[in-house]
Amino acid sequence: MAMAATDRRFEIDVEGQKHKIPQGHRALNLFLRNVRALVPTKTERHIGTAREKRRDLERRLQVLQKEQQELIVQVVKLSDRNNQ
Repeated sequence: MAMAATDRRFEIDVEGQKHKIPQGHRALNLFLRNVRALVPTKTERHIGTAREKRRDLERRLQVLQKEQQELIVQVVKLSDRNNQ
C-alpha cells in the first residue's frame, strides 16, 4: 500500500514537470515575440534566464523519470520475491 502511494506521488510529480515544460516554451516564445524590440541587453538577460529555467525543468523531468523507472524495477522485484 505504501509503495502504491509512493509510486503515485512520483507519477504526479513527473506529470507536473511534463506540463511545465510546454508552458515554459509558450511563455518564452510569447516573451520573445513581444519584447525583442525593447532594451536588447535586458531582453537577452531575460531570454537567458527563461532558457535556463526550461533546461532545469527538462533536467528535473529526466531525473524524475529515471527515479520512477528505478522504483518500478524495485517494485517488480519485490513483487516477484513475494509471489515465489
